[in-house]
Amino acid sequence: YHYMAFIVKKNDKYPLLIKLCSEDELKKMSPEKELSELYSLIWKPISNKLNGIKTIYYTPAGLLNNIPFHALYENKVEGREYLLDKYSLNQLTSTR
Repeated sequence: YHYMAFIVKKNDKYPLLIKLCSEDELKKMSPEKELSELYSLIWKPISNKLNGIKTIYYTPAGLLNNIPFHALYENKVEGREYLLDKYSLNQLTSTR
């Protein structure tokens, strides 16, 4: 299995489908300890598609339900940049 992100933005004609990672890659990570590595695996592939976006609605599936998205962070020279500080994250129970 592979996890994908389906990005729907207001002014785009078509949604984007972006491959994130395989289930096997995700199984090797600890949601409690490897938040920076999980950021690179799950969030980094879509981050350049979110320019100008402040509010994100997301629906995790499978093992992604175990990931604390608000706590994911990227290491920068200035320190850690948490998703929680950059975006308003809203988890939904369904894509409906």
